[in-house]
Amino acid sequence: MAYKTFLRRFSSSSETVTKTKLSSSFTNSCKVTTTVPQDSVHNVEEVARLDQFLQKNCKQGNITLDEARYFFRLMIHMQPKPPILSFNRLFGALAKKKFYEDVISLYKRVCSIGLLPDLFTLNILINCCCNVGRVCDGFVVFGRIVRWGFNPDAVTFNSLIKGLCLENRSLDAMRLFKKMAVFGVRPDIVSYGSIIDGVCKDGLVDRAKEVFLEMKSRGIKPNVVVCTSLIYGLCFVGNLEEAVVVCLLRWRIKKTIAEMKIYNVAPDSFTYNILIDGLCKNGRVLEAAKWFRTLEYYEFKLSIEIYSSLIDGLCENGMIECWEIFDKLPQKGLKPDVMTYTILINGFCKEGKLRKDMIVI
Repeated sequence: MAYKTFLRRFSSSSETVTKTKLSSSFTNSCKVTTTVPQDSVHNVEEVARLDQFLQKNCKQGNITLDEARYFFRLMIHMQPKPPILSFNRLFGALAKKKFYEDVISLYKRVCSIGLLPDLFTLNILINCCCNVGRVCDGFVVFGRIVRWGFNPDAVTFNSLIKGLCLENRSLDAMRLFKKMAVFGVRPDIVSYGSIIDGVCKDGLVDRAKEVFLEMKSRGIKPNVVVCTSLIYGLCFVGNLEEAVVVCLLRWRIKKTIAEMKIYNVAPDSFTYNILIDGLCKNGRVLEAAKWFRTLEYYEFKLSIEIYSSLIDGLCENGMIECWEIFDKLPQKGLKPDVMTYTILINGFCKEGKLRKDMIVI
């Protein structure tokens, strides 16, 4: 695999990347079929439209795929051709709109007309490869970055790390994360966030804690995404056994929430939903209800997911008070979804207390 080759080859800064060919799926990308009238390339009005498209539309993300293809064809027929920076703007806008495969195809066309990509171009390409599940192709592009004399940066590594985590290969991502120092690249908040999220989803909470502490030691303040990922991981491990629940949910999660306040990182609705859901699933419903009442007291904007998690916890523990919470939803401007109704009906059925006058559907 390309990523394993990378990890072996770059164990020190003096080693080089061996030459690797792109996979057939990468080299045989579909061709762009949109055509532009040949006489339009000399039309002043068309050039002005192109300039507005690149300077305004691409920057604002206000583009369509057909527009991008049209102006791309216009650009490659111009004489002289626009600099690679102009193509980068187009590629970047397409990537933000998640047209990843199209970026890969258009990149091939750029290379075929003799334009040389820069680091920004290749970073966009790596990001697109990783987002479509082609991490190995991403490492091939990384090899090009090194061979062509560019210095990979945090953006380069972040895309590869995220790609590995998306494929549930968090240990490989961790090894790559540690290799950043070989290239003199310091991890940023995105690097740490991707690693913490990846290892937590794989249940490797101890690794996540190590990375979290390393991040703080380097003076990088955790954001809400990092803390939410860590809380998710702690809840995930807490499902394993009661002893772990006591150690992690009672102490570590509360400590994490406290750290969020210290660093002035406001927990969002998703953060609290994970916390309440984790407590309920581990039988700590009273503690979850305490958090819930605290959020209500401070008029925190609660989502229907938080209410559903608490109702589920109450139902699973035979506490029919969940009906009272359900009645509050209209007052909070919330509309129960299918999951909420299903949880409530299941709870009453288990208790044998479902009556005709309680039908809510």
